[in-house]
Amino acid sequence: MRISVIIPTYNRADKIEKSIESVFSQEGDGELFEITELLVMDDCSTDNTKDMIVKLKEKYPKLSYYKMEVNGGAAKARNYAIKNLIKTEWAALQDSDDIWNLDKLKEMSTYIQKKPDARLYSHWYTALTNENGEVQVGIDEREDYLEELAVRNFIGSPTILVNKKAFCDVGGFDESIKALEDWEFLIRFAYKYKIRVVPKSLMKVDLISEGMSSDIGKYYDARCYIIAKNKEILLERKIFDKAVESLLLSAQKNGVLENVGNILSTYLK
Repeated sequence: MRISVIIPTYNRADKIEKSIESVFSQEGDGELFEITELLVMDDCSTDNTKDMIVKLKEKYPKLSYYKMEVNGGAAKARNYAIKNLIKTEWAALQDSDDIWNLDKLKEMSTYIQKKPDARLYSHWYTALTNENGEVQVGIDEREDYLEELAVRNFIGSPTILVNKKAFCDVGGFDESIKALEDWEFLIRFAYKYKIRVVPKSLMKVDLISEGMSSDIGKYYDARCYIIAKNKEILLERKIFDKAVESLLLSAQKNGVLENVGNILSTYLK
């Protein structure tokens, strides 16, 4: 399997080197799989990201730099890379501040050899939730993940390995949404194509500074949008009520039930 890796970034020159290093240090590269290229999609950074990438290219010849014309967010950068730039049929997504385990792609490749029927593969990840706490985020293996995706997202963007043709067929990421665009995309993808999740944590993700409470309004607005946009899919699969109930219970727990109810009603009109 030949893989293109995509890293969108914005003013992360102080962190992106470790992210890139974790990609090019993958065990089994050239044997079980081949990392053909790593594309850094610069979303109009104002720091020294470009200079750093140019310097790193001396060490990593497969590293490429592309600067977006305007700042449009990670979804736009990923869409452009997959639809227009990558040279392979499979794209692995990475974030500029996350670190892959060294055996991530080896474990995924071994799993794919056993179960090659999916068009998107993911894996569990370990979320850092406070100074000393961490929790594994994942789900048991199953043939259909759409019902669970209706109420929660257990697949983080930097865990995704996706087939280009299938990605383009479902339209890629929604570039209009300001949060949870990976969740919205996964609902549409799971409706049309099979997803497989490796039942093993293969990376750590820092959620300490990116939790829901840091921007609760944006979070709930996005969840309402996701349900409204995918209403027909959820109704067809008889999981619309379940998605709404989960949203409203979460809103009630966080003391914003009335506001969220109004937002959802507006989107559903």
